[in-house]
Amino acid sequence: QGSPANNFLIVPGEGYFVISRWSGNSTISGTKASLSSLTIPRGYSMISFPQLPSGVTTAEDLLQSIQSQGVSVTTISRWSGSWRPYGIGGSGIDFPLETGKGYMIRNIGQEGNITVS
Repeated sequence: QGSPANNFLIVPGEGYFVISRWSGNSTISGTKASLSSLTIPRGYSMISFPQLPSGVTTAEDLLQSIQSQGVSVTTISRWSGSWRPYGIGGSGIDFPLETGKGYMIRNIGQEGNITVS
């Protein structure tokens, strides 16, 4: 915070956590990124979409779409006062996805690439 040593470039398609001592709103402006492919490493990753893939509107839709492309994702979580997970096939409460929101996704298999369209 406040030091050039802590400064870094924001990379399209990468996830970031913002830590704040107080709640508030912030507006970030710029050119919306396009996203045609995404690499999902093994373990937990942050994921967000500048636009949702075609036909994907819920957590279940996204997990099914990623699995159909050969990546072994099992869970996606959203922040709502605490992390609220949803597991593929109905474990938890399915939720709608929103563009620009951050989610945690779990891949139990090897790193894989998916097409986002």
